[in-house]
Amino acid sequence: MNISPQQTDDPNPRSRSAAPIERRFGAFLLDNGAALLLIVSGSLLLSFVFEHAPFWFVSAFLIAYQLCLVCWTLGKDSWWRGQGIGKRIGGIFLAESHTNHPASRLRCIWRQAICVFIVLGLYLPVYLYIFRSATIVKQALASSLLSAAAPIRLAAFLPPDRFKAAGELVVAHVLVVSFILLEGMMIFCREDRRRIIDLLAGTQVVDARSLDCKNVS
Repeated sequence: MNISPQQTDDPNPRSRSAAPIERRFGAFLLDNGAALLLIVSGSLLLSFVFEHAPFWFVSAFLIAYQLCLVCWTLGKDSWWRGQGIGKRIGGIFLAESHTNHPASRLRCIWRQAICVFIVLGLYLPVYLYIFRSATIVKQALASSLLSAAAPIRLAAFLPPDRFKAAGELVVAHVLVVSFILLEGMMIFCREDRRRIIDLLAGTQVVDARSLDCKNVS
């Protein structure tokens, strides 16, 4: 059953409980799977386009692909108010911590932007140190967007022998993974299960299924 936060009728919204860990993890896997599908399929299409299409089409496709990635990363929890695909299916949603009403789309996007900025802050100094060029900022931003969209993908980058020529980049990947693991630990350790980005954005992931609902879709 999919429960929308707009369909709930809760006279005391502050009473809403934190979302169960198992459903948050399920939503995380669903969102990561969708993001990985977007990244992999886009990369394969991009390779095909590079080989067979004229330059103007390659440029247009690359811009469209990058825009899709940005929109997915920043807007993954704002397809519905406080919900993306994973949260919608899992019956949980993102709420404003001070009211526990469904978070506005702008707040959902801001929450994701905070995650990107933190990851960018970990990647950017390393990219600048390795390549000594300000033009590499674009690559650092791309890595940050990819990591924020699908953290699972970082597992393939951790073995040091894959980066003998760029050990600093491995350090950056490890730092980003450590940040992601720290956020995961906060979900387990805090009673309200709020992550770093939740504390900074003023949000909390709450359980929609514990509420009385007018309609179930």
